[in-house]
Amino acid sequence: MSKKVTLFVIVALLAGIFYSCENMEETSQPATAAIVPGQEKSSLSLEKDNKEVGQIPANLELPDFKSVEDNQLRKEKFLEFMKPIIRAENHRVLAQRKFVKKCFAAYKLGWELSEERKEKLKTIAHNYKLWNADFQKRETYTELLMRVDEVPVSLALMQAANESAWGTSYFARKGNNIFGQWCFREGCGMVPRNRPEGANHEVEVFPSVQLSVRAYINNLNTHKAYEYFRNLRYEQRLNDEPLRSNHLALGLQKYSSKGMEYVEILQSMLETNQEYI
Repeated sequence: MSKKVTLFVIVALLAGIFYSCENMEETSQPATAAIVPGQEKSSLSLEKDNKEVGQIPANLELPDFKSVEDNQLRKEKFLEFMKPIIRAENHRVLAQRKFVKKCFAAYKLGWELSEERKEKLKTIAHNYKLWNADFQKRETYTELLMRVDEVPVSLALMQAANESAWGTSYFARKGNNIFGQWCFREGCGMVPRNRPEGANHEVEVFPSVQLSVRAYINNLNTHKAYEYFRNLRYEQRLNDEPLRSNHLALGLQKYSSKGMEYVEILQSMLETNQEYI
């Protein structure tokens, strides 16, 4: 066999290894509760192109769902409106995830990343609040893969419905705040009418519904309160299972002061509205 042919074979083999590695998750599993079988499936795959995901208009605001008198019709219209927005934001996150996996594959092969890729990786890590990311450590990539991931559409829809009263709440209508998110800078949002004395939180105002969805997904992917949610999701990834909203809801006890009751409300909504999501 000539030297040229041998070199070609080696390059082809390395390319094959890289292709297979970029689709692998980290193999060290976090300590989480046991997985309970369920029916919920992953919301979106990267194979869906931009045409199918759809382009969301800039500064998209919430329609007047309060004027829709029929409750069932209002629910259907709200879910129909929210679904493509959540899918588009998930698609954005999954594109970042794919890039992280490629960089992780290169790291495992001992390859040096280009400066451009390092900067992009650093930006992603910063956006997901991984401030001291060291890309020479396996743990950094593992933590990124736990954070840079989608929130199943059905789960996001039910939280949106619950937190915004199906798009009719004051804060949803006046501030595009679909998920009841708070902020803590004076003037960052609207002061709740019944805010306790001494409290400083406000209900955040968003320029568009899409940015509200983006902030919500980032919140679940970064805040310490939802670490258990991320662990549950990552374990499903490691086991090559579809993401199941009814089980992932267990990681959202701290989203509401209701705790486990809030989880049960979400699970009940998921079951009741299954035909629409």
